Amino acid sequence: MRQKETNKGTGVLEEAYRQHKDRLLTLAWAIVGERASAEDVVHDVFAHLVRTGALPSDSRRWGAYLTVCARNRALSVVRGNKVRDSFRSGVSETQPADAQEEPSRRAVRAEENGILLKVIGELPNDEKDALALRIWGEMGFAEIGRIQGVTKSSAHARYAQALKRLKKRLAGGTGDE
Repeated sequence: MRQKETNKGTGVLEEAYRQHKDRLLTLAWAIVGERASAEDVVHDVFAHLVRTGALPSDSRRWGAYLTVCARNRALSVVRGNKVRDSFRSGVSETQPADAQEEPSRRAVRAEENGILLKVIGELPNDEKDALALRIWGEMGFAEIGRIQGVTKSSAHARYAQALKRLKKRLAGGTGDE
């Protein structure tokens, strides 16, 4: 009986991992600033779930639960100075390219991704967090507000300000106001 329960729990975790790992990796990457640390964050989240079995029974809640777990773990990594800089510049830490993509286009995309990650990394932490939770966490502003301990409108304002700064910085301005 015990073996059967373990196999069932493992299957649930495998399914959760398959469904959410890429999104969680991107979310963690946006917060910690480097791929290797982001992979460690996702690993830590799932290792904790294996140890505790704490995944919600309702699969519709997996995404939100895992998003909050990954965000909290990533913030712990940043706070613990495990990553010295929020984001590192350069193209070495961009996501893998499609094998069918032309090498020249792959190089351009890698450079663009590096620039975007650098600019996101320069955002104030509350704005970067709101941006990451909205885009990669796929959360609404009310939920982001609850997580950040602010109102829904404040969460929306942080997200909007992050987008405004990104747009200005990518257009060549400083993004500071």
